[in-house]
Amino acid sequence: MTTLEGLQKVRELLSDESQWCQRALARDKDGFPMLPEEQGAVQYCLNGAVRKVAGDADVSDPIAEALERAARVMGYLSVGFSSPHVRLTNETDHPTVLKCIDLAIEMESKP
Repeated sequence: MTTLEGLQKVRELLSDESQWCQRALARDKDGFPMLPEEQGAVQYCLNGAVRKVAGDADVSDPIAEALERAARVMGYLSVGFSSPHVRLTNETDHPTVLKCIDLAIEMESKP
């Protein structure tokens, strides 16, 4: 899977707001935090969606890096240990997260 394909899969996974969450990598149907790789996960934050889509593949880091670049363009900077795209998913709303993914796809699509 390429970085672009991974970003597109993340976008598809998070396109439905009911599949997005904040302040946890993933949540089960009752809202309890869990790992995105665990069976029963139905909601994902941006990082959790990357982990779900990429699994153990080497493409996880390039996808996260593409999202981080897009989040920086949108004005989200690192604070402490929190990277720009982690701040974006925890501090904003679902439409803003989708804008970040769309921008990352656009930026990754350019030659």
